[in-house]
Amino acid sequence: MKESYILLLLLLLLPATGSAFQAKDPQPDSSDLFIGLTVLDVIEVDDTEENITAEFLFSMQWPVDSLWGREIPYAEDLVPRIELQYMNEVEPFFEKKIKIDERGMARFNQRVIGTFRHQFDFTEFPFDKQDWKLSFFHIGDHFYRLIPDTVYMGLHEDFIDPPNWRTSFEGVADSQMRGPGPDIKALAFRFQLRRNSKYYVWKVLVPIGLIVLMSWGVFWIRPEEISAQLTVSVTAILTLVAFQFSVSQLVPPLSYLTLLDKFSIGADFLVFLAFLESLVTSFQAQAGRHRLSARIDRFSRWAFPIGFSVFTLILFLAR
Repeated sequence: MKESYILLLLLLLLPATGSAFQAKDPQPDSSDLFIGLTVLDVIEVDDTEENITAEFLFSMQWPVDSLWGREIPYAEDLVPRIELQYMNEVEPFFEKKIKIDERGMARFNQRVIGTFRHQFDFTEFPFDKQDWKLSFFHIGDHFYRLIPDTVYMGLHEDFIDPPNWRTSFEGVADSQMRGPGPDIKALAFRFQLRRNSKYYVWKVLVPIGLIVLMSWGVFWIRPEEISAQLTVSVTAILTLVAFQFSVSQLVPPLSYLTLLDKFSIGADFLVFLAFLESLVTSFQAQAGRHRLSARIDRFSRWAFPIGFSVFTLILFLAR
């Protein structure tokens, strides 16, 4: 009988004891700082100034110790100080408010228009692509572990590509910012801007090719007509130089050659060779060597097109 009372007492105490060992809801780590970035629009890509102007939605989420379930005005002492690398100008929108949910997670959202400095790589211009990254880093006494917020990430669903560019989101990765002191940990949102090259093909490359073809007209003009040959050659050279001068305004002054520069230099060389060929054949004709000058013209009629075709294929297919 005594054993029955003891067993009954244990059964009554077990639920209360078990409740004391129930797992509590996990609380977020005080060092976690969630950062989100959604690009709404790339307003301008300035090649000559090497700037990118974009509109984006910026989000931060971090744990706080009080004011749960409330919405409070923005206060600098409550918000982690986050900086964005290479930002020249910034224009924020929306009223600054901090929302704190029932779990003690504070969220701060803001729409921003900013201009960023970006080092363009024009080596493959006009078929180039630019790897653009927006790197966030924290400065302050409190340590935060930067974590990407998957709710706000990438390109907005209504995003429209800027003129002459196609934009894609390449992901998020941790990065290091090197300086004179210790390295600074950053969170980099990576994007790729790929140039739409059709405009440059039809507006730049094709006209240069036509000027080169025009210079070959001297191969079908009789060597005795030196004035006509010189007119065609000089016109082609001057037209090509003037056209290249206007095209040079598309990119800033560079210390290296772009793909377009190499094509233009090759075109200059072929046009100048055609000019020299006209001088040689005219000199041979005036010296009475008409058969030799005619043979040179016939050779040039197929040698120059083959040379230009091989040069173009090697330049654009072997890149």
